[in-house]
Amino acid sequence: MQDELARLKVLHDELGNLPMFPELIETLVREDRNVFRYRMEEGVSEATDLLTVPGLISCADWFNSAGAKFGKHAHKEKEWLLVYVGEIHLWYIECGVEHHKVLFPGDSHYNNPRAVHWAEFPIDTRYLAITIPDSPDWPKARRSIGGEDGKWK
Repeated sequence: MQDELARLKVLHDELGNLPMFPELIETLVREDRNVFRYRMEEGVSEATDLLTVPGLISCADWFNSAGAKFGKHAHKEKEWLLVYVGEIHLWYIECGVEHHKVLFPGDSHYNNPRAVHWAEFPIDTRYLAITIPDSPDWPKARRSIGGEDGKWK
């Protein structure tokens, strides 16, 4: 019991000291899409909006350059990752235990809300990431579904 309480305290302390998301350093518009660039420990990270339904879902197309390192962070939202080009070396903490896995094209991963995770990208990598509900840290789609009628705006 004492060991479990000690692990929970460490996890609580780690969560309290983590940035919720890397710093946004630039916003661009490409082909009528919003693109966000984020400050990385190394390399380049960009997210292009695909879909936003306010209060419900965000979907973004992510690019991380070879050598990019995405530092430890957590989200308030549920998050799904689906790799379609490249490779992600992903670490995450689940129930106080650190796990590591490598994602290749066609592989996916789910992060629980507030799950601490971080990644490295040995080669240029593209992946789709979805959060439920929508993430305030991600680019908002220039067209989104919303309003009472649920139609495109």
